[in-house]
Amino acid sequence: MGNSFNPQDLWEIINQTQVYPEWVPYSEKGEFDYGHNRLIAPEATTPSGIKTLAHELTHAISYNTLKPAARALQDKKWQRQTLSSAEARYLDAMQKIHAESFGRVGQASRRDFDRDTAYRKTGLASLFQDPDIEYRGYRTSPEELLAFGVGGTVKGGSGYGNLSRGNPHLNPTAAQEFSILLDLYKRLPDNLRKQVSDTRRKDIEESRKANPWSLRDLSKDMQVNPFNY
Repeated sequence: MGNSFNPQDLWEIINQTQVYPEWVPYSEKGEFDYGHNRLIAPEATTPSGIKTLAHELTHAISYNTLKPAARALQDKKWQRQTLSSAEARYLDAMQKIHAESFGRVGQASRRDFDRDTAYRKTGLASLFQDPDIEYRGYRTSPEELLAFGVGGTVKGGSGYGNLSRGNPHLNPTAAQEFSILLDLYKRLPDNLRKQVSDTRRKDIEESRKANPWSLRDLSKDMQVNPFNY
């Protein structure tokens, strides 16, 4: 299957919300720090760089935009306010794809509970001598499924090769699910999206002030489309 995910869809959401990640473009590997909204990933100048940057930006959008919007809608339900049809569709899709309630009670994902209990806490990985169990737990978490899906199918990217573990449909399906979430998010009311973005920017600013980073000079706020290649 060819690479079909349009990376401009990632930039469109980031630019609309103006929750710009602090970007350190000096590594071939990727990492996303939620608290500081800090992203470490290479520039989109090579297929590998495009893949890694798209992967980490998927995390950034999930944690900065998609999840906060779902929590805001769940709070609205908690306050016995009626959701619009667009809001209800978005929350339902987020709950199904992320396997999370986004509510004040029971936020733990069943997938997370099963993975942590069966594989990590009880040590079944060593019992069955299966070195892939730890990997599968990480790879099949909702957040990584989406990020690997987008990174593995992004246009111009190098893909992930055998990281799909032989299932050629895994990454395309996950990327399609992420596209659906982006589309449903854009259908939410303007005032809700603005509230979510404003709150997230404020939280990031407070976190950065409380815990300043000594390598700030190496980073830059991603205010220009990184996928202009």
